[in-house]
Amino acid sequence: MTASGREVLSYEWRGQASPAPAMPFAGMVLAAPRVRAGSVAELRAGRVTRARMCQGAEGINLLTQSGRYRSALYLGLGYGIQSPSRPCTREDERFIERAQD
Repeated sequence: MTASGREVLSYEWRGQASPAPAMPFAGMVLAAPRVRAGSVAELRAGRVTRARMCQGAEGINLLTQSGRYRSALYLGLGYGIQSPSRPCTREDERFIERAQD
């Protein structure tokens, strides 16, 4: 239970462990009754919640929107990203500028 009295859901992985990836990995999880992938870097829950990631010059941005509320979190890596697999677009940059936090 959380402080607000909500039940915490979890899962256990019973698959076989794989070796560590050769490249660093960043991932995200969206907890909701129904979640679907919009792309490799995007998750959606229902019609109002959306989360996606993009890479800047030296870090990763996690962008979330729930209804009209927008949030942008930044994880600085401390080194430059040479060839980002999902670089931030102009749309992502506009989203970051309009985020509430």
